[in-house]
Amino acid sequence: MTSPSHRDMIVFLDPAAVLAEMKRVCAPGGRVAVIDTEASPDAAKAAEFNRMEKLRDHSHVRVMPLTELKGLFAPAGLPAPRVSGYRLESDPESLLARSFPLPGDADKPAA
Repeated sequence: MTSPSHRDMIVFLDPAAVLAEMKRVCAPGGRVAVIDTEASPDAAKAAEFNRMEKLRDHSHVRVMPLTELKGLFAPAGLPAPRVSGYRLESDPESLLARSFPLPGDADKPAA
């Protein structure tokens, strides 16, 4: 049995607790899979990315840098994660147009 999370860690207030719960409910020998967005290790870039994501999706809490996300595994009793990725680029205006911002938030991307 696999215990998956697909782009969900960004909406949890306590992602470490969620990861521990994923391990708890996973069958012995199963896998925990986390597929998520990675924030820049640069704090200013990460803050701006998170600001934009909150405009796009009001349930957004925070995207973590990869090193922070990877650091949640050992305390949860999980082995170091295997990491792979791909790059997905979009401009803020078209991303907001395809999303579900709160009223008035679609006008704020360049703020």
